[in-house]
Amino acid sequence: MPNHIVTLTDKKHDTLPGTPETCNKTPDSDLVANGSLMRAERTPGAVAVSEVCGERSAGESKTLADTSPTNALPLDSQTSTSIFRLVNFRKIRALLQPLHRYFEDKKAEITEFSVYDDAEATLCYPKIKSYHPDNPYRRYRLHSKASARTYRRIRQMVESQKWTDFVVADLTLTMPKGISEYLAEHGKNGRSMAWRLYSGFWNEDLPDIIGQDVALGCHSNLHLWSSKNPTQAQYHFHNLIANYGLIESKTDIDEDGEPVLEFVRWNWHRQRGGREVPFSDNQLELLKEKWLARLQRFCKRHGIKEIHGNIDIYVGFVDEWSKFLHKLNYNGRHWSEDYAEYSNENLDCPAPPEWLLNYDNKARVFGWWSNIKGFVIDKKEIEKISPYTGEQMDYRGKYSLWQLDDESEGQFGYVEFIKGQPVEGMLTDDDKEWLKGVIRKSDYEKLLDSLDLDTT
Repeated sequence: MPNHIVTLTDKKHDTLPGTPETCNKTPDSDLVANGSLMRAERTPGAVAVSEVCGERSAGESKTLADTSPTNALPLDSQTSTSIFRLVNFRKIRALLQPLHRYFEDKKAEITEFSVYDDAEATLCYPKIKSYHPDNPYRRYRLHSKASARTYRRIRQMVESQKWTDFVVADLTLTMPKGISEYLAEHGKNGRSMAWRLYSGFWNEDLPDIIGQDVALGCHSNLHLWSSKNPTQAQYHFHNLIANYGLIESKTDIDEDGEPVLEFVRWNWHRQRGGREVPFSDNQLELLKEKWLARLQRFCKRHGIKEIHGNIDIYVGFVDEWSKFLHKLNYNGRHWSEDYAEYSNENLDCPAPPEWLLNYDNKARVFGWWSNIKGFVIDKKEIEKISPYTGEQMDYRGKYSLWQLDDESEGQFGYVEFIKGQPVEGMLTDDDKEWLKGVIRKSDYEKLLDSLDLDTT
């Protein structure tokens, strides 16, 4: 591929309407990722349609094209910059020391907290000491760090290319039970077969569907498990596809005589109300037909029972930076996170199946996304990105639990992010007692405990 890239002259693109109507339908699968704004529903005997799912008012959060330091998400009446908030406390409590016997030797403890000042709150992140690489909270922190790197590079690229209308399509491709179980039985080789299925779809089917001579870029994750019950195989792909792709210039050549590559916008379908969505109804139907046909050919080759009926495919788009970061985190999560939460509620459930063990859910990239480092100048690593706004936060320092409790003067709360939106509250006395119980003790403190001395 020629290395010489030029920025496309800016095309006219209307901004999306500020407040779409609300979709009240519930998907028939748990595969729609958090933060999806649109869905392609399967209706028996009817054409697939695109529907908006969730309201967004102008100014609620920065769009992907907006790089100004304003437009933070609105918060509830409890918001106060004087309140210290523990980020994703529900995950900390569920993943740090899970209850199932499988995690007996995979627990972790909190050593201290890294504290950051954000425009919306003072945010606290625990640092941990893990006694096994598969502690689910450790896995959660690792994939969050990887998501932040991807987020930073994409954002730098959007800024360097001066794209004012950058949006990401969100596409989920599912597989039926028979294929999922067949792939699970074949372990690592089954995962390779699944990726070959997707590669064929990406290289052959998708270009025919979009009907535009443009080489797109994609960030993909293969999930092997059902979110509702991680011990069951439910193979599906989560894909984020940028709305810009590469074409060869018809007029310009580089110093080697090769056509210059230019970025152009992938032309989305404009609905009657003016909203632009990744696919028209006809394209959605064609997308489902081609994916189903590819799966049927796979069944025939491998002697799997033939598929009948429709295949669930979900389509959405992401147009806010904070939701893009949350989408990367959702797609990139480790299976042990879902298993820890499921097993905490189902202590008698079986241990993780063999086909899940040693699977790290590492993302694969396609098209120009695989060469993104060549399109941006890598800047200094951002220490922490605000989950509210997607902006860099100011590092305050390291704190112990007792320092946090003292400095917050009892105003110690939490913030969870549900579908990219903040949900805030205050820690209860039970929450604080739990935190005290998972703080790593020094050797001196352990000695005092063993002697049962009155140290008051």
